[in-house]
Amino acid sequence: MSGNIGFGETTVIVADTNSFTLNCKDIELNMDDAGLYALTAEDIKTIIGEADVENLDLSISQIDFSCDNTLLPELVEINAINSEGETATCSFYVTVKDVVSPDIDCSTIDIFLDENGEYTLTENDISSLVAEAHDNCTPDEELSMSVSPDYFDGFNISDSTYVELFVTDANGNTASCKTEIAVKDTFPPVLVNPLGDYTVHASYTLEISFYNDSLPIFVDAADSNKLTYSVWGDGQWPEWVTFNSSMLTCSPALSDTGCVNLIIEATDLSGNSASDTFVVCATGYPTAINDVPGNDFGVEVYPNPTKGIVVLQLKSIEESFKLVVTDITGKQIMQDEYEPIDRLPIDLSNEVAGTYIIVVEFQHKLWSGKIIKE
Repeated sequence: MSGNIGFGETTVIVADTNSFTLNCKDIELNMDDAGLYALTAEDIKTIIGEADVENLDLSISQIDFSCDNTLLPELVEINAINSEGETATCSFYVTVKDVVSPDIDCSTIDIFLDENGEYTLTENDISSLVAEAHDNCTPDEELSMSVSPDYFDGFNISDSTYVELFVTDANGNTASCKTEIAVKDTFPPVLVNPLGDYTVHASYTLEISFYNDSLPIFVDAADSNKLTYSVWGDGQWPEWVTFNSSMLTCSPALSDTGCVNLIIEATDLSGNSASDTFVVCATGYPTAINDVPGNDFGVEVYPNPTKGIVVLQLKSIEESFKLVVTDITGKQIMQDEYEPIDRLPIDLSNEVAGTYIIVVEFQHKLWSGKIIKE
């Protein structure tokens, strides 16, 4: 034997006889009302695309999912052995979603407008509107809540002001319910322009309006336009004073002299009220020259005494004026309004002889004078 070694080349073919493979697909799952989910056979079919799942021996790294898995996709691995004993492995991502809205019940509350007639719901108010609120994934204390509307003023005063409550969980699911809020006002109107005392002459009319936007008597933070007024006397109510819902009218005759103490009360929609007192005095006619000097108006009367026609000379009156003529008892003979005029004839021909009073009202001033009819 010589011990020589010879070298040569050859090819070795190694055949992969395992033809079983898995191709996994990612999947999205929705939590149930309890915040849980477990992979089903149908889910596995969807993931591996294998209809004959029942004939596979599967090992899955995670089957059960909860709300804790909603933050990021979870990587899951499947190991499978088929009936031939072949093995395959694949991985996929499970995206767990919470699409279940919270379960809520509403309650009711009372709120009270502040001194400015306004109110904005607080966090405590909103919490009080929630009778119950639960969610499958978000703890009750972490649910966010809001109400619409959350601002109220005098226009909302009612025992049944409707609002809608919204509750949202950590995953953006929102539920709502409608409920009622009782909006109440406990602040009375405020007296801002007290009434003065008034004097009205016989056969004249004094009108006091309680609705004056530019100079209101009372204001109410909730709504001044919805105040109602009442007036009564501190004692016997005289016949020459009348009142409707917005106007006090005083029309005394010559015999109606004296003063009456009056009380005006303003009441808002919630029944809160405030009052003011004032005095109205009825007097006879102004005493001509002493009350309003005739030369202020440039008034002259002639002839006086007269047998029938008397002329009223008006030199300085440049706007419309009111003229009243009465007899000495206060009985009205004539009353009219006139445009500016220099000379105004007054016919007393049909009147009995006696003393008559002429009163001219111009720019809230009075002039009066006596005429003797022969």
